[in-house]
Amino acid sequence: MSKKSDHIVSFTADELQAKRARGETASDWNKAAQRPLPDGGDPDDAMEAIDWATTVLPIRRPDAMQASPRAASRMD
Repeated sequence: MSKKSDHIVSFTADELQAKRARGETASDWNKAAQRPLPDGGDPDDAMEAIDWATTVLPIRRPDAMQASPRAASRMD
């Protein structure tokens, strides 16, 4: 099993109502503030700012133009 799947939990509707009644539904921002910042070793951390003004988005082509060469040869 992967590490992430070890953290998956499930609750019944009754258990969720009980958690809500105890006030356990809010995020603990104080606990989150104590976690260390990412060190930048993971490329998914996105430590650098993104300049959205100069970002170029790909232009979507119609699906017919995206067909593979093999599929195009079958259409002839």
